[in-house]
Amino acid sequence: MTDQPPDEPARLTNREAAALAGIAPGTWRDYVARGYAPTPDGRLGVTPWWWESTVRAWLESRPGQGARTDLTTDTSSTSSEEQD
Repeated sequence: MTDQPPDEPARLTNREAAALAGIAPGTWRDYVARGYAPTPDGRLGVTPWWWESTVRAWLESRPGQGARTDLTTDTSSTSSEEQD
């Protein structure tokens, strides 16, 4: 992580955010470009950066490797045929 005063939240570069996520920097950049990872919290010139808390929150919300996000497990809605 970049050197910052102790009272400042951590700002992460592409490389640092990728390392925290456990993926390659190129994969992180692809995820950001495709909207799979959070958009940068800011830019320093042309260099994007993220708050460490943003990346950690994204990691906690991810479904996990191999999870089928196209399937639903919501069984609360039933058709009228099932109710008769």
